[in-house]
Amino acid sequence: MKTRGMNHFESLCTLLLLAIASIAAVIAAPIQLKLDTAKTGAPISPYIYIMDRGYVDLDHFAVLSERGVFWVTRMKENLKSDRIDCRPVKRGGPVVSDETIMLNNGVLARRIVAWVEVDGEERSMTFLTNQEWSAETIVELYRCRWEIEVFFKQMKQTLKLCDLMSYDANGIRWQVWIALVVLMTMRYLAWLSQWGHSFVRLYALVRSLVWEQRDLLSILRRYGTATGSYRNLAQPEQAYFPGFA
Repeated sequence: MKTRGMNHFESLCTLLLLAIASIAAVIAAPIQLKLDTAKTGAPISPYIYIMDRGYVDLDHFAVLSERGVFWVTRMKENLKSDRIDCRPVKRGGPVVSDETIMLNNGVLARRIVAWVEVDGEERSMTFLTNQEWSAETIVELYRCRWEIEVFFKQMKQTLKLCDLMSYDANGIRWQVWIALVVLMTMRYLAWLSQWGHSFVRLYALVRSLVWEQRDLLSILRRYGTATGSYRNLAQPEQAYFPGFA
């Protein structure tokens, strides 16, 4: 008879194996994209470019549109354009406006203004795209891009992937694989324990307990749930030397 803990263990092993098996495809995809770009001058469809506004290049957008490549980006504040028409939007939804515009180089695009939640706060953002999907889908695509940015931040800063332990291609692959395995493990523990705090705090707590024989899930579930009243065990004056207060 399998226990619940064994089911969790088997599920974790399955997730880790799937993660390792998919790494080759994840790493190979940008390589193939680079080959396509080198051959044709721009990626071919059905690629979707989701870029930050720092990559806004009108000539590049024109080339992408000619080749049938869809792109989504944020609009720069000083980017000039002419409005062609307006599209209806849902009242009370996150999308404020949806317009068809013409850029300075003659490229037709959509300008979508919407409220997007970033770090727990609602912010007004303006998007540009040549895609005909719904405005809500365009906003969700860019939100997913932000999740990818968070993923790379966790990989580089928390899992220390910014410091390479080897300059050999195979050594770099192994370091990336191990970091992804650790990330998957942390995510799985967060899901099991219904973790409601930051990823950095989870990683620090697990790292401090990994070599101790403790019920890790029980600790994660109880973390941050202390209640009751508190009082200072010392007086503030005790922190000063006599005569220096």
